[in-house]
Amino acid sequence: FSVKSGGGIHELSDSQFGHVFAFGESRALAIANMVLGLKEIQIRGEIRTNVDYTIDLLHAPDYQQNKIHTGWLDSRIAMRVRAERLPWYLSVVSGALYKATAISAAVVSDYVGYLEKGQIPPKHISLV
Repeated sequence: FSVKSGGGIHELSDSQFGHVFAFGESRALAIANMVLGLKEIQIRGEIRTNVDYTIDLLHAPDYQQNKIHTGWLDSRIAMRVRAERLPWYLSVVSGALYKATAISAAVVSDYVGYLEKGQIPPKHISLV
């Protein structure tokens, strides 16, 4: 591969930098396996990838029905097809729910721990 010293990929070699393959008993299962694999990718840092776009592309009816040709991707690019992104606030709400669940589980564990010892839980530990 043509990787520049700064970590960048040479502009004429970017299409050959990464290939992904999937297997399935049918095309639909292979595509589902590919989507599952792509959703498992975790990259830390300020690195932009085309993973979301690729997942969106794999869900396109033309791709799933194998009605693609050499100009198909160019037509998607020309139409400025973008991967659908979830609203930003879903991450905030999900994070808040996760933290609230963890805190609640810890309080319940403490409360039950006192009860299992035959003790009355202190007033600062409440399930209400």
